Amino acid sequence: MKIILILIIFLSSSAIAEVRGVLKSKKGNLDDYSSFVIYIKEGKSFPKIKNKLKSAEMGQVNKKFTPAVVGVTKGQTIDFKNHDDVFHNVFSLDQKNKFDLKVYKGNERYSDDLKTPLKKKSTKVKFQGVGKTNVFCNIHEDMMGTVYVFDHGYFAMAKKSGLFSLPSPPPGKYTLIVDGDRLKKPISKKINFKRKMKRLIISFNPVDGKKAVSHKNKKGKKYKEKEWELDEDDFY
Repeated sequence: MKIILILIIFLSSSAIAEVRGVLKSKKGNLDDYSSFVIYIKEGKSFPKIKNKLKSAEMGQVNKKFTPAVVGVTKGQTIDFKNHDDVFHNVFSLDQKNKFDLKVYKGNERYSDDLKTPLKKKSTKVKFQGVGKTNVFCNIHEDMMGTVYVFDHGYFAMAKKSGLFSLPSPPPGKYTLIVDGDRLKKPISKKINFKRKMKRLIISFNPVDGKKAVSHKNKKGKKYKEKEWELDEDDFY
């Protein structure tokens, strides 16, 4: 079954305008939009502004990254809190944002042998490399998150309800991008932003399930069922 999403944008007529909108499922059968990021592709060519998003989290809930897609400004930190009562190992092999948080449950972190505790408790990572970075769990192969790092402030994360707000660009024709874990690929549409423009609707069909990306573990090898020689209860 396909779901139709409708994007409605309201442009303020004030000098410092914001693009205010909402993501909606046409049939009302999508109840969480928090894994959608909306941004203007040409934003880096605009006057530099600071995005009002001050903090970001990509938690681990029920062996899933939540939200699965997060947008941040270059230099911003994301907290990869583990809300599960199982071990996770969050990492990325992307050279521009490469990191490994080791194994942890809650705030307790260990080396890969699960016996040597690490003094560092923080699960926060600062993202400096601009672009799209995929994040994985070295224990659970099907866990995947996506981080968008922008060098401009013209982006927004949708709230659970679908509402969002991002700075309005200077009047002109630009490319609006919408991406989320229910899309096979980002939605791209040319939009002529005008100061007196009231509403714009964009409809698209996200997939039923979350998209999967073929990937290797943090050692660059294929995942193995018995890669971690421990009792399954430690993880599940």
